[in-house]
Amino acid sequence: MAAVLAGATVQRAEWNPRRTVRLAICPWNGTDEALVVFDKNKLGDVPPFPFTAKGADVRGDDWHTIEVSE
Repeated sequence: MAAVLAGATVQRAEWNPRRTVRLAICPWNGTDEALVVFDKNKLGDVPPFPFTAKGADVRGDDWHTIEVSE
């Protein structure tokens, strides 16, 4: 969580390698800040969507930061 609050993009090892999460201004309203799932490859076929952590995500010990070019 400290990495996310510092602006890092993160993902779990078991996820699809394209999917990442970061704290961002919600693209759907432009004002609220939320955890948002993004496509690391930016192919445009999956829009950003809200991330709701499940128990397995909260307890997961396989989170790591990801370098994403903007």
